[in-house]
Amino acid sequence: MIRLPITINASKIGETSAHKAFSFDLSRITDAVWWAAFTDAGDIVVRDSSGNIKPRVIDSLDTVAKTGVITWDAEVSTAEDKVYYLDIISGYGAVNSPVAFTNDGCLIRYSMDNAEAPFVDSCGNYSLTNSGAILAQSGKIGKSVFIPNKSAFLYQTYITQLSSATKWTVSLLFKPSDTISYQLLVGEVSQGIMRIEFLNDIFYVEPVGLTGSMALDNMANYIPVDEWAEVTFVFDGSLSVNSRSALYVNGAPMELRVNTGANPSGFPISGAEYLIGQSGISFQGNIDELRHFDEAKSAGWAITEYNMIFDAEAVTIGGVITSSNRRRPFGFGFGFRL
Repeated sequence: MIRLPITINASKIGETSAHKAFSFDLSRITDAVWWAAFTDAGDIVVRDSSGNIKPRVIDSLDTVAKTGVITWDAEVSTAEDKVYYLDIISGYGAVNSPVAFTNDGCLIRYSMDNAEAPFVDSCGNYSLTNSGAILAQSGKIGKSVFIPNKSAFLYQTYITQLSSATKWTVSLLFKPSDTISYQLLVGEVSQGIMRIEFLNDIFYVEPVGLTGSMALDNMANYIPVDEWAEVTFVFDGSLSVNSRSALYVNGAPMELRVNTGANPSGFPISGAEYLIGQSGISFQGNIDELRHFDEAKSAGWAITEYNMIFDAEAVTIGGVITSSNRRRPFGFGFGFRL
């Protein structure tokens, strides 16, 4: 067994949570011994500090290119660092089925690493289709998708998760490639969730389309061209009208102004397409790491997501532990087993 300690540092955590869908970019691991130990993608076992196996999903593991993303059901804390171990047990994946991944709230997680299918928990069966987008190597986690024009997008044909929903959270990474790019839409064409207009430097959130939107001006001040940004939009229809929508850019809360109409209490449609990338007006740039929950996530969740992706000090990697460098107790003829 090969073991690699991963520490989630409390100083970078915004909220304590017993169940966080924590994603780790495996390309950050450079130790050749660790990468040489696989016989199957399922050989990676995630354990907490007490030795308990944690549910996990492995995306697009490539042991030659040394890339991939692993997501596990983690506990995070603002009070103490949390240590996890990535154990490689040769042959484990061939004989052990994956532990079911359970997490608070339905979750679409589209890592873009293989541009084929999202990670989905037990709340729904989602099938996003790549229509014209190009798999690119650059990205904050693993690989990203490049959208060359308005005809390229990701979509699914039925939004079960949003039908009559009164709470949701959507977040993604994106990088606009030029000032000609006009819109990046997340949601259904006529009733989007987020719409970003680069030409007018405005960010709209539209739970029921143009008749009920809020806006953030001077978007170019927050998301420059050719730079990655993380955007999280949270909607909670149970709150008062002017408090239902919250927007975070790179982990920081933004002040939204009411643009038109009333802020509704829920998403009113069902069976509509869920689009990422265009709304009939062109967008050009990269997108990555789409997450969508049927919960209203907190400000602490938003800053944690941003730090996990952009701050190298948020997660630290220990040295690889092998059978040859484990300590032997003094005076005994057997080694300490992990």
